[in-house]
Amino acid sequence: MKSLGVRAANGKVYRLEDDGVSLMDGIPVVMELSDVISTNLENFLDIVSEDAGFPLMQSQTYEIVGHTTSSITLHLWGDVSADIDDDESLLVEMDDEEEAVDE
Repeated sequence: MKSLGVRAANGKVYRLEDDGVSLMDGIPVVMELSDVISTNLENFLDIVSEDAGFPLMQSQTYEIVGHTTSSITLHLWGDVSADIDDDESLLVEMDDEEEAVDE
């Protein structure tokens, strides 16, 4: 069975929920703590969305999954419909068993 995925700017393909616009799996993003500390929440979400390869992502949620002395690693989810509307070639078909892949 096929499902929809979306290609990020980094070339990775991520599976979409059945709604066709929400990411199913969190995208790993690493941020320097200095970037986190020096910004407000809205700018932080803009930065992580761009770093994840979806600069127009909305309704972001994130989970911090790791850290070092100078950075944090988080998983990011969100609505990528604006990115898809901007470039429909980002949509790809995936097998249901297929994981995020580099292409």
